[in-house]
Amino acid sequence: MTKAFHQLLAAAVLFPLSSIAYAEIAGVSPAEIAKDSALARSNSVQLGYSLDSYSQYFSDNPIATLKYGRITSWGSLSIQANSSNRRQTSDTQYEINVYPKLWKSSWAELNLGTSAGNLFALNSQGAEVFSSLENGYEASIGLRHLAFLNSAVTLYTGSLSKYAGNYLFTVRPYVTPSSIGTSISGNIKITRYFSDADHFLRLNASAGKSAEERTFANIPPQAVTLRSRSLGITGQWSPRIGVFISPSFGHERQEVLFSPGEFVGIDKFSATISYRFK
Repeated sequence: MTKAFHQLLAAAVLFPLSSIAYAEIAGVSPAEIAKDSALARSNSVQLGYSLDSYSQYFSDNPIATLKYGRITSWGSLSIQANSSNRRQTSDTQYEINVYPKLWKSSWAELNLGTSAGNLFALNSQGAEVFSSLENGYEASIGLRHLAFLNSAVTLYTGSLSKYAGNYLFTVRPYVTPSSIGTSISGNIKITRYFSDADHFLRLNASAGKSAEERTFANIPPQAVTLRSRSLGITGQWSPRIGVFISPSFGHERQEVLFSPGEFVGIDKFSATISYRFK
């Protein structure tokens, strides 16, 4: 691992995580947000940093984020800027996420993103509909489209979640059609909640063949299909009302595009700090 990665590990407590959109990230529906005093605060500001550190071939991939979110009577929304600098190339991606309420116990997640196309997708769009079912189940279906300077990819996804006591179990598949065949991958999350929805520990694992966003030397970012498997852990706690801390650590083994059958290791770290206020 690189020196920069070790420095970020040491600084984990300084960069926490939280999000306005609990439907996917924390497994909390809009109805539950209204019941919690901290979650019900109308505004939030979030700072974050993430780093993917490769064992060989590729340079580290750092991304800094700034997000503002607001809960309204019709749902919630957030605007976000993601900035990265790699190999003397910089790029900033701007995103807007909207989470409108639909019919009873249902809501949607809508996403639009744009950048100069140097390190991020040139344009991105996403849409997913979530619905709370009976007996503690929750389901969703959606898609995401990424357009690069030289390629484009569409991912179809969905999820099935089950609340069981203080636990939330979520299974999510990804299906990516292409001219050379259809790629399938999957993700499993197990979340253990403690005093409330703001205090949890989550394990996640994924495996399969899926589309990835990759940037190579002197070549604009493009969509590629690679085999991978990963394991990660995320924790979140609140040291004081309205402030949230949550570092995330993980490791991924991913196939090398120019050397089929060979895998590269990726150490993943991310953390953000957020503050919710009225």
